[in-house]
Amino acid sequence: MATPPVLSTTKSRAHKPRRFEFSPLQKQLFLGFGLLLMLGLLGLATWYLTRISALQIHDVTVAGGFTISHEAIEGAVWNELNGTYFRLIPKRFAYFYPEEAIRTTLESFPRMKQVHVERAGKTIAVAFEEYEPYALWCKNDDDETCLFIDSNGYAFSEAPELTGSAFLRFRKGNEEPTLRTNVFTREFLHEVVAFSETLERELSLYVTHIHTEGDYDVNFRISGGGLIKVSQIRPFSESLANLRSILASEEFAHIEPGNFQYIDLRFGDKVFVNEESTVATTSSSSQPEIMSLTESLVAPTPTAGATSTH
Repeated sequence: MATPPVLSTTKSRAHKPRRFEFSPLQKQLFLGFGLLLMLGLLGLATWYLTRISALQIHDVTVAGGFTISHEAIEGAVWNELNGTYFRLIPKRFAYFYPEEAIRTTLESFPRMKQVHVERAGKTIAVAFEEYEPYALWCKNDDDETCLFIDSNGYAFSEAPELTGSAFLRFRKGNEEPTLRTNVFTREFLHEVVAFSETLERELSLYVTHIHTEGDYDVNFRISGGGLIKVSQIRPFSESLANLRSILASEEFAHIEPGNFQYIDLRFGDKVFVNEESTVATTSSSSQPEIMSLTESLVAPTPTAGATSTH
């Protein structure tokens, strides 16, 4: 009798397909490629969008000032708008224009005091205020190289060579005039200018130069010759009252520019008048000979004592 076949109880293993896996290097390569592709698309979109005409600056307007050229302001703004950021975004792109760089450039103009920059649509609007010359700050009386100072005593720009008396000339000791410094206070400037204007209006003494010495002394040089010396320790109004009294007296009625060296008002009601003059005579050597006249003392006026030196 034939033996029946024996059935195997062992289950056959199912054949599973093998999964394909990227190596770590391949993963990094694919990731890098993807990032580069995204950056490239982003850069392309940025390049295109920032060059759309409707999103770019097309005009510059300027308002304000009285000596600074508006054309120069416009030119400076357009210079800042040239070029691109990172060789990608044009500086004329309205939403990313170089506002701070424009402001810094305009503030470097010598007479520029304040500047305001803003964008309105496709236009950049510039409004500015400039310093106004009030007086000159010079190293010495004969120096033609001076700086303009404004009414607050701020030295803001070099002045051209000026003749005449369009501006009062100030000296501050032996200081070298320096740009962008506050040389005098507003209060001091307005006091001495008011004093000078009163001398001219009431006494026909025209001030051309004002020289400060030390912390308090102020010398007013008169056109035609002579100095008026005052001290800031005393009110300018007191010095002016003493000067009026001296010049109204019979003893000094003859005083006028050119026949006195100085009138010293620094010591309150004791006023010193130096009438010393020089006389040039011709000698055989053709050199002038200086002759000084002698001193004398005169009685004080009712409000101010006056010592005269002849």
